[in-house]
Amino acid sequence: MIQIPETDLQIDERQLVAGCIDFLVLVQYPDPDDVRDFIDRGLGALGDRAKFYIADNMRDCAPFGDKAMSKLDTWLSRPRPFKQYWMQIGERGPRLGVSAGSLDIDFRPRPPLSPAQLEARHAADQRIFDSIGRMVTPPVTHLRLTLPVEQALADPAMFRDWVMDFRFAQRGTFVAGHAGLAINIDISVGSDRLRAAMVSRVASVLARHPGIGWHNPGSMTCDLFRFFPDRLDLVPQFLRVHWLTLLRDETLGLCGETAKVKNALTQVPGVLIHPLPGGIAVQIGDAPQPGDLTKRDFLNDYRAVARILAPARLPKHSGITGDRGAFPEAAAQAWLEAFERDYDAGGGE
Repeated sequence: MIQIPETDLQIDERQLVAGCIDFLVLVQYPDPDDVRDFIDRGLGALGDRAKFYIADNMRDCAPFGDKAMSKLDTWLSRPRPFKQYWMQIGERGPRLGVSAGSLDIDFRPRPPLSPAQLEARHAADQRIFDSIGRMVTPPVTHLRLTLPVEQALADPAMFRDWVMDFRFAQRGTFVAGHAGLAINIDISVGSDRLRAAMVSRVASVLARHPGIGWHNPGSMTCDLFRFFPDRLDLVPQFLRVHWLTLLRDETLGLCGETAKVKNALTQVPGVLIHPLPGGIAVQIGDAPQPGDLTKRDFLNDYRAVARILAPARLPKHSGITGDRGAFPEAAAQAWLEAFERDYDAGGGE
């Protein structure tokens, strides 16, 4: 059974933070059939936890049922290129916060570019890069499933095999992805008092337990791809090392010769490499671990993998902003780099 430290926070019946195990996949050119596979299997895993949903311009949650399914069917059967389709499904009702079991869908249809279109975009990217020194990245589809760690499917071996059987993994149509321990956050909470309490719990959990992840899709999208003047297509990076980390061969190429990088990963004790079309999944140990810096549990196997893959890691990550309590960018960046930091004999930095 997967173990996760005390992370949950509930105040006045509102769930502000919930510990979970999650699977996130990022896609540049989403195939509707792949997206449907993720949704169908995700809903199957959630079962009766799929009680409420919110989507598009809805002001509040509504019971999940035929209307929500009809909306999903319409999105996938007649997707409009570059339109954003968004839905979040979970077990908490209106204004009751987040749940450990949830399905987040941020579907952005984007047909593959022809060679001529690719060349035109590359020229435009070059002008932007020369002007401001960074990329304006293309839209990226985010699909994320979270489950309570006590659920049967959260058994590590079962969960790993289940993740590896998704169409995105089997067909190699992902650009990045990961699975492991995480927290869900009630980012929409409006109360100053509740938001401050939530941010304080987030900060303490992520600072103490480097093996626990969290999701901030806007920050990830902005810097996911890297531009090279001598390459027509953009090269995907990855967020950071997790228990399972899905990587494209192009991403591995940022770290050196692909075969040598894969070989270096196999030399780390406890690491397994699962081949995928056009990439790999890196597994660290039999089960995801939270780590605990206060007990000098630095997750050294995660750190060894992170050192090998550091050149392909996302360079920066934003925090939670707002006047009603913030997890600052510096703290988010410290979490992003946690596996690459040096610790002295006393356990500090």
